[in-house]
Amino acid sequence: ALQAQSLLAARKGQTPPRPLTHDLFVSTLEMLNATVKEVAIKSVEDGTFYADILIDRAGMEFQIDARPSDAVALAVRTGATIHIDEAVLEDSAMEEDAGGETVEA
Repeated sequence: ALQAQSLLAARKGQTPPRPLTHDLFVSTLEMLNATVKEVAIKSVEDGTFYADILIDRAGMEFQIDARPSDAVALAVRTGATIHIDEAVLEDSAMEEDAGGETVEA
């Protein structure tokens, strides 16, 4: 629930009275003249999703392992592109059954 609230606040451009962890990270990147270039949701293993954050600083790129929720929160705050590996989409797809219930594909 906290991750969802953080994402919603960022999408609405709301600024909390005190910076959240994601806001702190964005501020730190700005002070270092670095940017979030993109986020990649790269795999899912045993129900656990894995992601990378690609950061650019003066032409040097750094790849950081991250929880997808944190990576997406940073992408929303910075306007970075979010990529999802096609295999992740296929592995985690949901479909509606004939009665309109959502079930795993």
